[in-house]
Amino acid sequence: MACAGLLAVCLLRPPAPRPPRRPEPTPDAGPAGHALFQDVNDGKLSFEEFQNYFADGVLSPGELRELFSGIDGHFTDNLETEKLCDYFSEHLGVYRPVLAALESLNRAVLTAMDATKLEYEQASKVDQFVTRFLLRETVSQLQALQSSLEGASDTLEAQARGARPTLRARPTLCVPHRPPG
Repeated sequence: MACAGLLAVCLLRPPAPRPPRRPEPTPDAGPAGHALFQDVNDGKLSFEEFQNYFADGVLSPGELRELFSGIDGHFTDNLETEKLCDYFSEHLGVYRPVLAALESLNRAVLTAMDATKLEYEQASKVDQFVTRFLLRETVSQLQALQSSLEGASDTLEAQARGARPTLRARPTLCVPHRPPG
């Protein structure tokens, strides 16, 4: 299973007690984004795989090694993905409902896209127009959300590096002041 898929599956499940191992879903069965951890086919991550994915330019390689070893606990240089899941599951906090909502949103969008693929060509011109409008509106809403998330992420990364965050220019609405009366 790809790492992103693994994280999506494991981040939303409660941590301990450990349930019996379930077979991993196939990448096609889960939400999009499963390709991030493509090399996690054996249920384990080497430190190199861990570092390639998690290196953010803030934690040093030594700090990443310390994190990896702290999660691993066995110092085997092969971190079991189950332990990685447990680690992140314990730290989800306010992101648990966000990730759950994203998983639901992904399923809903894929369902809508499948229905569109099947029905669009046979639909009337007006129904096709409505479908195109709704798709553009969905894209617009997702892009606005992505922009907000990127701004927050950029700010946190800049703070972590000790730099001043650069503010992205945002359009402002100038409303002339009208005297009362």
